[in-house]
Amino acid sequence: MHALNNISRIQIKQETLMVLLELYEAKGKIFYYDDLFSNDLNSLLNKTLEEDVKSIARVFGLKLTDARISFCSRKDFQPKNNDEQLLLNLKNVIELVHKKSNDFELISNEIYNLGKRITKNISNIKYKKTQVIDEGFLEKNSSTLDVLDNLIKLYEDLTKTKTYEQLILITNFYVDFINLEIFDKHNREIGLLVLYSLIFKEFPNFKYVSFFKYFNENLELFNYSLDLASYNWHSKFPQTDNLNEVIYKIISSSLKEVDDFSYEFEFQTRLNKTDSIENTILKFSKDFSKDDIRKIHPTISNSTINRTLFKLRDEGKIRAIGTGRSAKWQIIIDNKDFLPLTIFDNFN
Repeated sequence: MHALNNISRIQIKQETLMVLLELYEAKGKIFYYDDLFSNDLNSLLNKTLEEDVKSIARVFGLKLTDARISFCSRKDFQPKNNDEQLLLNLKNVIELVHKKSNDFELISNEIYNLGKRITKNISNIKYKKTQVIDEGFLEKNSSTLDVLDNLIKLYEDLTKTKTYEQLILITNFYVDFINLEIFDKHNREIGLLVLYSLIFKEFPNFKYVSFFKYFNENLELFNYSLDLASYNWHSKFPQTDNLNEVIYKIISSSLKEVDDFSYEFEFQTRLNKTDSIENTILKFSKDFSKDDIRKIHPTISNSTINRTLFKLRDEGKIRAIGTGRSAKWQIIIDNKDFLPLTIFDNFN
């Protein structure tokens, strides 16, 4: 428990404090987001899950093609190998967190069950036996289950004091969990999903934006900071400051995306959906695909997108290049003077 036991040594810098204030301000907007996105909740949850699954496959370096990862993220599938089974298990865990984050309770049984879900049809995990005696926390040949129980109790006790910022507690809990190697295998996968569950419970905004997309973008920095924190862990002086900063950066980038998207979404809801898609299409300066449109309009159905594409094609404004999933579309009118829609477009 070297990270949590030494948490009082952590000093929050002024610039870090400002980032934290912005994070908790963004967290407070969850009620606004829930109301704004209520009519399109399922499509947004599916989009977030899809992005999370694609990103976590890359985080763990699964040996699957991009096309297969994309398919598995969108569809129900029968795994063909262990990597696909792991991806399916991770997808199921992430989906459970999305739907039931409030029910997640930090107890050893919950973590063990999470581990069993992650390793389903791959391997069986079990608590390690340890020969180490560490300041009375462990007895010779005791199970690491006792260690985990003690770690959780320490986390809960520190939380109750309301002395420490919650994300700092979560990060230091994670560092201890990883270095204690509670299970005989898959500690990295289990630890990351525990970290994700704890952060999601604090910031349910991650229903609407992928945590793992930004985690993957910062993976190298995250791993370096975790190595730094683990380097002095056994000497009881882990340096977790850098890892805290990386976690803040990931969350900050994610929540900014939700905020930006909410403004665009609110504007779009005031426009006819077909007009909104048409406006987007005619602003493309190069060949584009339906996926390019979906990124901008994630809540609009495929049928509406197809209807708009065929309408513009029939009007002689665009043409198809290729067929099937790889099909692209091309603007065939001069749109350099195209003016975007505004709220004052329609008046007489």
